[in-house]
Amino acid sequence: MNGWGTRGAYMVVAACLVVGATTGPASAQRAQRRLMVARPVRIGRSLAARFASPVGALDLPRMHVGTSSSVRAATAGVSPWSELPPMKTARFAMAGGIDESVAPHLEPFVAGGANTQLLATGQEYSPEVNVWSSQFPVQPSYGAASTTSLNPDPSFGYATYILGGFNPNTGRVWAHATVLDMLRLMYDDLPNLPVARAFLGAAYGPDQRVYAVGGLGSTGAVSATEVFDKTTQAWVGLASMPTPRYGLGVATAGTKLYAIGGYRPGVGDLPTVEAYDPSTDTWSTAAPMPDARSLLSAVTGPDGKIYAIGGVQGNSYLRRVDVYDPTTDSWSCTTPMPTPRAAFIATSANGVIYAAGATNVFEKYDMTTPADGNAPTFARVPTVGFATGTQLGTVSVPVHLRYGASDAETDIRRYDLTVSTNGAAPTPVTLPWDAFSNGFVAIPPGPDSYQYAATATDCAGNTSAASAGALFHVHAAQESSGVKYSTGWHSGASSTYYGGHDRCTTLKGAKAGRKFTGTEVAWVATKSPKRGAADVYLDGKLVAKVNLHSSTTIPRDIVFHHAWTTSGTHTIRIVNLATSGHPRIDIDAFAVLG
Repeated sequence: MNGWGTRGAYMVVAACLVVGATTGPASAQRAQRRLMVARPVRIGRSLAARFASPVGALDLPRMHVGTSSSVRAATAGVSPWSELPPMKTARFAMAGGIDESVAPHLEPFVAGGANTQLLATGQEYSPEVNVWSSQFPVQPSYGAASTTSLNPDPSFGYATYILGGFNPNTGRVWAHATVLDMLRLMYDDLPNLPVARAFLGAAYGPDQRVYAVGGLGSTGAVSATEVFDKTTQAWVGLASMPTPRYGLGVATAGTKLYAIGGYRPGVGDLPTVEAYDPSTDTWSTAAPMPDARSLLSAVTGPDGKIYAIGGVQGNSYLRRVDVYDPTTDSWSCTTPMPTPRAAFIATSANGVIYAAGATNVFEKYDMTTPADGNAPTFARVPTVGFATGTQLGTVSVPVHLRYGASDAETDIRRYDLTVSTNGAAPTPVTLPWDAFSNGFVAIPPGPDSYQYAATATDCAGNTSAASAGALFHVHAAQESSGVKYSTGWHSGASSTYYGGHDRCTTLKGAKAGRKFTGTEVAWVATKSPKRGAADVYLDGKLVAKVNLHSSTTIPRDIVFHHAWTTSGTHTIRIVNLATSGHPRIDIDAFAVLG
């Protein structure tokens, strides 16, 4: 949360007694203090006046607030993540921070946000007694950024700053900025942000000043960067962030602020990381996250590293936790959250990281948990196959390579792949998808044999033994290689055909077939606006109707494939249906895995 300025407009937070706890001297003293300062709520100016110009259609994924832990991933073994008592109200896109006024017992809290409507309540969690407080009234905030001072602020004490926001009921972004003093349990207004916006990032900088970065403005993603000058009590514009975006995470590590991930209209979710140096007012590029995402939470852990937690990628909510080391400008991964979530709050206190929001499930990450010592296990050895809609090269065949491992305690950090050709020593395969378990490799057809093997390494650095797939060959028979045709077929030549030639027919009932031995077969043909449909028979049985009609011309396309569990001798036959208006079909090649 960010903000400070005139104190004419404020709201007093009503007192709340920790319920259901066995109160010791410290917790009883805090409860008594809160009861003593309770006062009626008053707001200095109307809420509607605090919303700025309209945004229009908000380009954010649909949010779902759950109230059950049923979406949590099953975990086994020792995990640094554990579930704490749930929040009393599920919420997302809320503000939050750490109540340092009860030091040494630092207490995370949440404020505002929304579920089915805007919320004007807050809740505070006491690690000392492991319970949430009763809900207390707060100023509504939705899509605001929040950050907590690292020590008592000279003007506002134990301050959490709340910046900007969005009113989903009016479609307007907010320029308002406030500071919440958790010792006095009061809000103080700050000067408005120079640029009204929501879903921005905020951080308490290394110079103990509050920074506002990026966000969603009235015309789209913004790159504005501002700092609050406590001397002049005004916002000061700084060098703009190179990449405009919103839904980003911002955290301080060492002498710099880091803007992590986010969303940019027309581009999508971003892996981008940019670092701001307050001493020089300059931005620089840092190592990108392993995966693009937005609406994540970024927090600096007690180890001085930045934890990028959760978020959304496309329409998928994430459990992923990546760790940035500013000393090496590198990323690693660690144990994912049990609960996937986005537009939530992560805070660091008491040597742990707390995650709250997007559901009522509340979890913590404890770095003192013993490291995972178990290697991943493979559920699928490397397997190969054809895929419909892929195109042969002029001298190679695309083979879909799939494999997969799992780890009971953490995520898979990377896969390493090797290939052995004709029984020779395995050689490493360079892949663009090292963190994923499937992709395509181009294999030249012929007599050579291939065997792929994979190892998996988890986020703790444990590497599995190599898991090897079956030996295989790739054959591509051209239209004239062992294919038997009925009458009505004609030869064609083009550089777009596999091997430079194909066979075509427009005659209804014209047949073409081939006998082969292998585990999988594919029919390769040209798709275009002039092509029609055909029936496909395997071993004399009709198995599919394939339509070669397409709005564009696609040469050397795998239009049909079928696999068997074991190798055997089979036949494939294509029969033209002579579709009205575009009766032509082609045989460019038959590809076989054996």
